[in-house]
Amino acid sequence: MQSRIVTSYHKAADRMTRLDAKHPMLNLYGKEYSSGAGGLYSTIQDYAVFAQMLLNGGQWNGKRLLSPRTVDLMASVFVPDTVPGRAPGRGFGLSVQVISDPIAAGQRVSTGSYGWDGAFGTHFWIDPKEKIVGVMMIQTDNSNRQLDRDFESAVMQAIVE
Repeated sequence: MQSRIVTSYHKAADRMTRLDAKHPMLNLYGKEYSSGAGGLYSTIQDYAVFAQMLLNGGQWNGKRLLSPRTVDLMASVFVPDTVPGRAPGRGFGLSVQVISDPIAAGQRVSTGSYGWDGAFGTHFWIDPKEKIVGVMMIQTDNSNRQLDRDFESAVMQAIVE
């Protein structure tokens, strides 16, 4: 199914340049093994379903896929932003980044929001306070992370109490 993988780009100096390799993680481990840190692929619809399942406390379409405790543990800060190398306001839960201080993090999401910025522009977050999920998939390398923040900000600005 490698032929279905979209082309990725690099943004520099107001230009988008096509990357020669579809994804560098493809060739790291061979076809038999995918790294948990990269090389996993999905559709935006599946990603949105996954995020919604987490927002629903581990349920999707009335079926329990994860226990509520597992979801709580995922969204709990285990590695705080005080650990060297962590960005301010951004802790780390079980497999996701957790926003412990949106102001320090420079993000317009609620405290306790969690998600992940993946390779080549994948970004999702779950905001339990606002009961929303956000999923964005673009195909650029990690040089364009400001777009993630702009996307979050636009979504959060659209919320009217």
